[in-house]
Order: sequence, then structure tokens, then C-alpha cells
Amino acid sequence: MIEKFEKLDEEKRQNILRAALNIFAVKGYKDASTNKIVKEAGISKGTLFYYFKNKEGLYHYLIDYSLEVIKKEYIRHIDYTTLDIIKRMENNSKIKYQYFQKYPEVNYFLSTVLYSELEHLPTSYQEKFQDLIQTSLGKMSKQEKTQENLFKEHINPEKAARIIELSIEGYFAELAETFKQNQVKAINFDTLWEEFDEYLDTLREIFYKPFEEE
Repeated sequence: MIEKFEKLDEEKRQNILRAALNIFAVKGYKDASTNKIVKEAGISKGTLFYYFKNKEGLYHYLIDYSLEVIKKEYIRHIDYTTLDIIKRMENNSKIKYQYFQKYPEVNYFLSTVLYSELEHLPTSYQEKFQDLIQTSLGKMSKQEKTQENLFKEHINPEKAARIIELSIEGYFAELAETFKQNQVKAINFDTLWEEFDEYLDTLREIFYKPFEEE
């Protein structure tokens, strides 16, 4: 009955999606209650299971839906043309942040799945997440050469760019640990992005020429 769910009035469909995404994000698959989902969505349990065979079917649908959203709203828009490597990272972070703001429930849900539930999913879904990561990395690998004249005279641009990349990777690895140890909905993403901007400014001060020298 997935086809009938797709043809629902958009507002009703989104209410069901938001409710289900929120409950699964907060509780995880095992502890998520379909009773709470239908109550939050304002529908009957019979209606929910009319569209989705069971709790597992709903959960898998939400994963597929969320992966399509992140591909459309974030992966597709990744910037790989800007020559300033720090600016490029800043651009991509803003794209990601806009996606977070537009689809907060999707972000919370996918974060919970990725950091807490993935190992318990069927192999086919683990492969879907791996494909998403590889697609993102593939776009990143297309990035143009870094603009060398941005760096201070005594700094090797190629090595500096690599240090910057490793620094950013380390930063996000640390965030991943934060996501694993805390409920994702309890995390203040506004604060995280402000901190990330400050981090980028520090990298500019370390590696780039002062603005007036450019």
C-alpha cells in the first residue's frame, strides 16, 4: 500500500512522516512505539498499518525516504569548484546546514540510524548507507586544485591543504562521537555550526595570508 501512502494529501503525508521520524529518532527502532506515532500523527493504528505492513516496513520506508532527501537536498549540491579549500568547506557546511534546517526530522532520524542502529539493519540497508558515503566522497574527489597563492609564503600549499582536510575530518569524527553518546535531538546544531565557523577562521589565520596582502 506504499503507493497509496505516496498519493495522500501532502499535509497528511508529512504529518505521518514527521511523527514517525521523530519517534524513531528519539527512541530508536526497538523502543519506538507505533501507538505514540499514530497519536502524534493524529491517525488510527489501523490507518498506519493500512499503508505500512508493520513497524519494520515503516522503518525501512523512512530510511529510503530520508536517504533520497539527503541526496536531493545536500549531496547533489556539494561544491567542488571553489579553489579556496577553506571557503569550499564553508560553502558545503552551509549547504548541509540549510538541509538540516529544512528537514530537521530527517537529519535527527538518519543520525540515529547511522550512529546507533546501522549494524542491526539488513545488509541491503548497510550497503545503501555505504553507497551514500561513497557518492559524497566521489563528489569531493572531483574538487578543483586548491588556489596556492592564498597560503603564506613559507607554507607548502599541498601539505597545508592536506592538514586542513585532516583537521576537518577529525572535527567531524569528534562530532560523530558526540552524536553516539547523546540523543541527537538534544544537540544544539546552531551552536555547532557557529563553532565550526570559528574553527575555519582559526585555520585561515594559521595558513592564509592576511586579507590585505592578497
